[in-house]
Amino acid sequence: MQVYKSLMNQFTLQENKLTLRIKKSPALIRFSLFTLSFLFFIIPFLNLSIALIYGEEIRITHFISFVIFSLIGFYMLRISLWNSFGNEIISFQKDKIMYQADYGWFKAKEKIYPNQGPLRFDKRQIGYEEDNLALLSIFSEEINIDSVCKIDKQELDKLLRSLEDIYGPPSQNLD
Repeated sequence: MQVYKSLMNQFTLQENKLTLRIKKSPALIRFSLFTLSFLFFIIPFLNLSIALIYGEEIRITHFISFVIFSLIGFYMLRISLWNSFGNEIISFQKDKIMYQADYGWFKAKEKIYPNQGPLRFDKRQIGYEEDNLALLSIFSEEINIDSVCKIDKQELDKLLRSLEDIYGPPSQNLD
């Protein structure tokens, strides 16, 4: 069993499982996102508590605010977790590829892509050229999977060589 790991800890390729890690956002941004998530969950409770303290009756608007603020809070929590602990897990099987986003505290539903043809791997330029970042693209005749983890181009080139050694021939660059 050979393990391929990046120097910058952005990916791990072990057996048939590829794990891509996001680069953490700055601490101030993550703190702000978690704070907003918490506030969106706590505001409906404060609203209801204040209404009860002042003797108001519970109305349907309180329940609507619970639902709306909870949905927004959950979405903000998901963004916060992705920017702190996000991973993409791609598993290669003989006849399928499985993709899953891991948010640290929970995982998204696993997507299964049937695959019969040879796999090809490539990188796609993202952002400014001087940022030196790219995305991993996995495709065949039947599927097209684009990663959302921005990876340093030199690290991604190492990963591409490793993937091509294991799963298939090199493809042409999509830059």
